[in-house]
Amino acid sequence: MALSDSSVIDTPILQLEQHYIDMQSGTLTCGPMYRNGTLDLHAMAMFASLNFFFEDDTYLANVKTLKPAHRYLVRPGNAPEVSTRWRWYKEEHLCTPSEALRAFAEVLDGAVSRGCKNKKNLLSISSGIDSRNLAAALCENYDVESYSYGYKKESQENRIAAEVAAACGFKHASYEIPRGYLWDKLDDIAARNHCEEDPCIVRQVGVLDILRAQKRTFVLGHIGDILFDRPNISAEANLDAQLQHLLGSFVKPGGMWIAETLWRVWGLDGNFQDYAQERFVDSLKRIEIGDAAARLRALRLMTWVPRFTSLGVGVFDDWNNLVLPFYDDAMAPLVCEMPERYLANRKLQLEYIRSRSPKLAAIVWDKVAPYSINTAHRYGGVGHFMYRVFQRARRTANHLIGNKAPISQRNWELQLLDDDNLGQLKRVFDETRVDWLPSDMLRLTYDRFKEDPNRETAYAVGALLAMCMFAKSRPVKSEQIAV
Repeated sequence: MALSDSSVIDTPILQLEQHYIDMQSGTLTCGPMYRNGTLDLHAMAMFASLNFFFEDDTYLANVKTLKPAHRYLVRPGNAPEVSTRWRWYKEEHLCTPSEALRAFAEVLDGAVSRGCKNKKNLLSISSGIDSRNLAAALCENYDVESYSYGYKKESQENRIAAEVAAACGFKHASYEIPRGYLWDKLDDIAARNHCEEDPCIVRQVGVLDILRAQKRTFVLGHIGDILFDRPNISAEANLDAQLQHLLGSFVKPGGMWIAETLWRVWGLDGNFQDYAQERFVDSLKRIEIGDAAARLRALRLMTWVPRFTSLGVGVFDDWNNLVLPFYDDAMAPLVCEMPERYLANRKLQLEYIRSRSPKLAAIVWDKVAPYSINTAHRYGGVGHFMYRVFQRARRTANHLIGNKAPISQRNWELQLLDDDNLGQLKRVFDETRVDWLPSDMLRLTYDRFKEDPNRETAYAVGALLAMCMFAKSRPVKSEQIAV
C-alpha cells in the first residue's frame, strides 16, 4: 500500500492482512521495510520467546505494524497520528441457550454466505471443531470441495477429515506432508511471513502448490477456538494469576531459554523475564474488562491472532482468494455480549454442529478421541483411561517388533530430523555472518538439538532459523543495532 496524500486508515478488529509503517516518515507498505533502520533487540528477544512479535513490534525500532481496531492518520513525510477506534469489552446480554445459538448461527451463516456464495470453494478440514462448524454451514447450497493434510496419509487428522467430508457430500482429497520440503521452500516462506515465525511450523507450504492448482477459493476456519472458548482461569483471578497464565500459554516450550540466551549475548540490561512480564502486565492493564478470562481472550485476539495466526494464513498469498468467516466484523461484538457460560468449553460451536448435522456430531473429535461431540462427556473416565493404556501398549509393541515406524506428530520431526535435514540446518547456521548472531551461539543451539531432539530444543532452532533468514535478507552490522 503506497500513499501519496494524507489518508485515514481504520484497521479491522480481527486483523488478517498486515501492514507496516515507518513511524518516522509515515511510509506505509504491505511488507516490512527492513532495508533501513536499527534493530530492536528487546522486541527480537520477545519474538524468540513467543514465536510472534508482540503487539506492533518488528525487527526494527522505527518500523511498526498497524494495530487492529486502530485509526491511523498517515501523512507521508510525517509521523502518523494513532488512536484507538474500538476496544474489547464485556457486557453480557441475558439470553436463553436457544437464543444464544440462534445469534451465533445468524452471525456465522451470514459470514459464510458473504464469503462463499456463488464461488467455487475449497474447504480446509482438520480433525477439530472450527472447520467442522464451517462444514456444517456449507453442507447445502454451496459449491464445495475439501482437503486435509497430515504427517501420514493414514493419520488420524486425515481420517477424521475424510469422514467429515463424506457426511457433507464434499469431494475430498487427503495429502501427506513431505519430509524435508522445508529447505527448498525456505526462501519462499521467509518472503511470505517476513521471517516473523518459526519456518518449521508452516506445514501447509508442503502441499500449497497442489492446492493452488485447483483454482478455488480457500475457506479456512482459523480462530473459532479463540473466539468461542473460555481460557481456563477464574473470572476473579488477580493480575498476577493472569500474568502466570500468559507466561504458561504464550511463551513457547524452549522459548524462555533462547530468549534469555539472546538477551545475555546481546548484553541487554536487566533480564528477559522481567522485561516480558512488564510487557504482558502493561498490555493487560490497558484492557478494561473485569472478567479475567474474557480479558485474556481479548489480549490473545489483539496480539496472537494478527501477529501469529494471520501471518501463517499469509502463505496463501492471494488475500482476494481467501475466506475466513471467523474474522468477520460481526464476531467481535457477538463474543463481547455473549454470556460466558455459553462460550465455555465451546458450547455454541458444538451445539451448532449438533443442530445442523447429527452425522457430523457423531464423528470423532480429536481433542477427546476416541469420543465424538455427542460422547465427549465420557472423556477422562475409566473407559478413556483403558483406551489410552491400550493405545500406548500397541505403539510400544509395534516399536519393539519393528512393525511400524512411529508417525510424526509435529512438523519439526519431518523437517529437522535425519542426517540430510541436520546437514541443511547446519549449512544455514554456518552461512549466517552477522555480529548479532554469533556463530558459537548458533553452534550451541544446533548441538543441543542434535544431542536431544525434542520440542524445546527444536523450537530454539526454529526461532534462530527465522532470524538467520532475516539476516540473509538484510545483513546488519553491530553499529546499526539499537539497545
